[in-house]
Amino acid sequence: MNSSRLKEALHLTDHVLKQYPEHTQTLHTKCSILLQLNKTNELVYACEKSLWYNQNNPESYYNLGVAYARLGYLSDAEKVVRRMLHLDTTSGLGKSYLASILQGTGNAHDLKEARQL
Repeated sequence: MNSSRLKEALHLTDHVLKQYPEHTQTLHTKCSILLQLNKTNELVYACEKSLWYNQNNPESYYNLGVAYARLGYLSDAEKVVRRMLHLDTTSGLGKSYLASILQGTGNAHDLKEARQL
């Protein structure tokens, strides 16, 4: 999706959230849009808000992990991606992202463990 369409979608999600601030699916959609737009600081806030309402949404944990990694907070990224994998043990994307984070931290033991997941 091109940038102008993503910005339009973001505007629509913000409009819905003004009316229904606790609508978790719209919050999740906003997180996905912010991720694609590389709006990292806004993404952190939106994911944390989404998780405040629903702590069992693995996609919000994944998006938050990506945001933390982009900001250089690799240990925080690792924690939330591990939480995501606890909720969704079959996520290949989550497993590969965890391996990528661990490779960035240089922790060979944890990287070996992540590759075995």
